[in-house]
Amino acid sequence: MKTLKILFLFLALTTASPVFSQWTTAELSQARWDLSTAIAGDKVFFAGGKVLNGGTVAPSTRIDIYNRTTANWTTHELSQARSEIYAFTLGDKILFCGGSRPGTSPSNRVDIYTNTTDTWSTASLTISRFPMAVIAHNGKLL
Repeated sequence: MKTLKILFLFLALTTASPVFSQWTTAELSQARWDLSTAIAGDKVFFAGGKVLNGGTVAPSTRIDIYNRTTANWTTHELSQARSEIYAFTLGDKILFCGGSRPGTSPSNRVDIYTNTTDTWSTASLTISRFPMAVIAHNGKLL
């Protein structure tokens, strides 16, 4: 099985020392492509994507979460398997919106992670969307 390797550049900035950078690699818990990424606080999220399942391509529910402070990995599952999700951060929340479901049909699902409370919730778009674009303006999504 092929694995997807993630390459990170860590930048550390302190008042006592200059910027320091170091490259490292890591493997996600599930090899996949067409996944989405977003950052909230000290966590980096790698959500959904496509997996090869017995010769068939299928969307994934997996979210790999890397904590940049502790250097630990955890996983979570999306409420619906999808790839090519539009993920973005708004304030202390990450929204994983729409995407492609099995058979490339669009999704209206939104998985929401709230960083300050470390909780998950779901919502629905009024129309299933894939692909999509979103812009945040004055704390609202357009």
